[in-house]
Amino acid sequence: MKNFVKALDVKGPAFMFLCGKFPTLTFEKVKGVRCIGPQFRQRFRDMKFEVVLSDKEIAGWQYLKIF
Repeated sequence: MKNFVKALDVKGPAFMFLCGKFPTLTFEKVKGVRCIGPQFRQRFRDMKFEVVLSDKEIAGWQYLKIF
């Protein structure tokens, strides 16, 4: 999960979606996935997140869902 978030394009819609969901956290904390593991897992269950992923990000996301 941590590597997935680190691989997201910081100017892409998926990363901006996560920054919007965690407005109290700094950009660096969201990019580093620090202190927010459980919260990220909750947000990843949000169907709106999957809509903003690019084709490559969807492929990585589907791979992570297997585990």
